[in-house]
Amino acid sequence: MNTRETTGDRLASRVGRALTLVTVALLATSGLLYIAMVFAVRGNWPAEGEMPDGFPGVVFRIWSIFDVAIEGSAPTWFNALLWATLGLVALAAALLARRRAGWFAFAAVAFLASLDETISLHERLQELGWPMAQAFGWGVVYAWVIPGAIIAVLVALALWPLVRSLPGRSVKLIVAGGVVFLLGAVVLETLSGQMVGHFGAITWQNMLVTHVEEFFEKIGIILAIMGVVRLFAIERDGAHDVRVVFADPQGDTVAGSA
Repeated sequence: MNTRETTGDRLASRVGRALTLVTVALLATSGLLYIAMVFAVRGNWPAEGEMPDGFPGVVFRIWSIFDVAIEGSAPTWFNALLWATLGLVALAAALLARRRAGWFAFAAVAFLASLDETISLHERLQELGWPMAQAFGWGVVYAWVIPGAIIAVLVALALWPLVRSLPGRSVKLIVAGGVVFLLGAVVLETLSGQMVGHFGAITWQNMLVTHVEEFFEKIGIILAIMGVVRLFAIERDGAHDVRVVFADPQGDTVAGSA
């Protein structure tokens, strides 16, 4: 009986490609609907909480579903889904690995981040961030990024022993994912807030930065997912016998039947 194997790198590539396509589709939809909204209202942009009448109102309602700049939209839901996917993959690794504590911690961080995307836990750091911003003399609009960045550094340090023990390519993917995500979630988020404070409203410049920010965040999570997924492989013996193989960095390869 012939054995066919989908290697970890190939599996990670497929997962990454599929998730990236969804990311591009969501952001492109958001951007195109924003442009359509700009032309539909012809400079008469509705005030916050108001809904335009007629055709602009229809466009506005559709755009609000895909708007990357608001919570509770499809892009925000997809972010939560990405974090949950990373958590599930890390949890699977924890169940198969010999040293499980690090993987359970990794999964817990990912699931907490997924919860944050759903109920905006990070925005509750705003009250903590304001005194810190004033102490440093920083006039940031989104002050939550200061304690948020500190928490991110502490999490990275806590997970580094696990990440460092992984194969080189997985380390590069996870580290690159973390850097790209923080560029979006901290650096570009801060820039976006400063633009809102400067212009006094959301402008096309702000929307452009927000779309790039969301792209960086999603791609960062996808890279981390790929870094963990590549530790798994799928072996098929015939039509029905399927095994998921996990290359445990701290031990021998572990397989489970499906």
